[in-house]
Amino acid sequence: MVQHILTNEFEKLSLFMHERAEEKEKNGGNFHNTHFIETECIRIRTSIRSSILSFGDDRARAAIYIEFITGELILLSDFWYSNAPQETGPDNSGNSRFTKLVETLLRELNKLLVHLIEHYPVYFNKHATAPAAFRDLCRDHIAGHVDAFLSELGRKGKDKGLFILLDSYMNSLKRKTEFRTETFYQLEYIQNFVSALNAVSNRRVADLEREVYKELLLLNFNHPHAAWLYISSVKGEYQQAESYQEELLEAAAQLRILQQYPAGSRPYDPASEPLKEILAKSFSEEIKSIQQMQELDLHTPAAQAIALPRIFFTVSITLEQLLFLFRLLIETGIVIIKRKADLYDFIHLHIGTEERKTFSRGSLRNAFASRRQATAKKVKDILMEMTRLINQKYLAPAGIAGIAGLLF
Repeated sequence: MVQHILTNEFEKLSLFMHERAEEKEKNGGNFHNTHFIETECIRIRTSIRSSILSFGDDRARAAIYIEFITGELILLSDFWYSNAPQETGPDNSGNSRFTKLVETLLRELNKLLVHLIEHYPVYFNKHATAPAAFRDLCRDHIAGHVDAFLSELGRKGKDKGLFILLDSYMNSLKRKTEFRTETFYQLEYIQNFVSALNAVSNRRVADLEREVYKELLLLNFNHPHAAWLYISSVKGEYQQAESYQEELLEAAAQLRILQQYPAGSRPYDPASEPLKEILAKSFSEEIKSIQQMQELDLHTPAAQAIALPRIFFTVSITLEQLLFLFRLLIETGIVIIKRKADLYDFIHLHIGTEERKTFSRGSLRNAFASRRQATAKKVKDILMEMTRLINQKYLAPAGIAGIAGLLF
């Protein structure tokens, strides 16, 4: 009975539009009064509210009812969206007035759909295909936020891959020809997506890209390229670590952080795994890989001790002076190392000073980072003494060099 009453309301709207269309064909019509459409849509909204209240706790009946209303709204909207006249030709005044009437109808139907989504979300079928007019409404709303966010990310960000991904995806949301989103679910997701990222860009944050990545996790933006960018960004940071052990700790820390995030109830792609799960698997594999590299790495102290005989010598200068000399050799390209950790392992195993025979990696790292002027001056004096020795012993005239050879 309730559905029959509402069917009459929809039929009234449809009949009214068909009559106005016929008038347009006959005499151009007079369509300035849109009051009937607005009044009928208000009556439909009131009828929906009364009907839902009358169902009480009968959720199944309420769900069927809302699905019926949604279907009627979609059919009516799509029909007049596709049959709206084109404002072309030498005399299009009738078309223009009737088009405005159609626009009023589509706008009011969109309001009814928004009313159903906001007030009856439990019963509303978000996987239904949204009418074209509703998709246009969402696209226009999104376009107003996309440019502001991309401008801010382009100005503050350094991750070009992230910018290219979001620029491509978000700009496609603005263009009607590329707007592939069809269901209410997808429309809701992208509206939340754009609004959330826009809110992040409006906050004063030290690292905008890091906050954007966090938001993508919360939004469950399980786009395959987004997962790859996130992993590359984080790995780029912890691969600067000076030992495999530090890399391992950083990767484990990232995995713990990921595990604290909710999986996200609205993924970008419902058919794919949540972004959190994709990343967690990747970091778990990364941890295994680092552990294997630790075992195979011939530069680790344990491996060196087993594989090579212990070669050890002592230097007469301090640890800081020794490491400053190594710094100069590295910066001038004489000594080439992939990681400073390799240098620390080598010194730890093979070099000592007159005061100490072994040094921890922490003390080696601190000494390498030290740039005290007193150390630099002392190393300069050592290099000057070496230069004097070269001049005296190896660059002297042949006669003197021969005598020097006998003496030394």
